[in-house]
Amino acid sequence: MLKTRAPWQQVVEVRQNARRRKGELLPQDAGHQRPEPNVGVHSVREYAASPRPRYRLASRRDKNRLLDEFCRGTDRDRKVTIRVLRTYRNQRAATLAVPDGIRALAQIWEASDYLCSKCLAPFLPELVETL
Repeated sequence: MLKTRAPWQQVVEVRQNARRRKGELLPQDAGHQRPEPNVGVHSVREYAASPRPRYRLASRRDKNRLLDEFCRGTDRDRKVTIRVLRTYRNQRAATLAVPDGIRALAQIWEASDYLCSKCLAPFLPELVETL
């Protein structure tokens, strides 16, 4: 059985086929693809460090303005920009020294052959004295 189309559907199809022949991307064919960004990922992170504190404290109107400016400068989508400006990596936290108490506890845990916390808790005072 052959499906018949409404006249307006046939007109739309003819127009779309003509646009495809010209090499235009139709919205339904394009998806969310954007041209290759001019700015690299590391540059975007460095650039985001400057407006990030202002973005956190800004009102809704100011956030919109900051997002527009950032999107224009980096060729990124709005949602990607929001994610970049909201996330904050504390690089100093990764390099902090581990306290001695935690190191000692790790040694005890290793000496007990990696017992779970429930089983290890009753033996902690004895293990601390021996180590």
